[in-house]
Amino acid sequence: MTSAPLFTRIHYAPSEGSLACNLPTVVLADANPWVRRELNNHLHPHFGADAIAEARSPSEVLQQIADPRCRVLVIDPCMPTIGQTDGIPLLRRICCLRRDLQILVLARQPQQLLRDKALPRQIGHVYSKNISATWLCRFVDRALAHAEAA
Repeated sequence: MTSAPLFTRIHYAPSEGSLACNLPTVVLADANPWVRRELNNHLHPHFGADAIAEARSPSEVLQQIADPRCRVLVIDPCMPTIGQTDGIPLLRRICCLRRDLQILVLARQPQQLLRDKALPRQIGHVYSKNISATWLCRFVDRALAHAEAA
């Protein structure tokens, strides 16, 4: 008896005349290089190196999401901009710039963040930083599939 795969791998084959650089991307945004590396290690085997980009600062996040290929953002909400104590202003700005972006927020205290009335309503996915790698791959897989269908 064979078991069903835990997630569906999406193959993005460039069509005639298009370049491989047209692949949708996932941006991993966290100031901590260990967290970015761990997330990348879990996603890389399933989506490939060309589909994953990293951002270590708010300015890099804004630069990465400006690319229309960016379909999914996995972000730490504690990436403050200059003069801010948290990353809520950055999250609001991201939501204003990209209404089509699938955003997954990985927080140390997700319940507290969800109670924050300043959290943009566009963000529907807030989870603890200790989510399983399988669940993370499923989320990214579904988000990319949704982006391809749109």
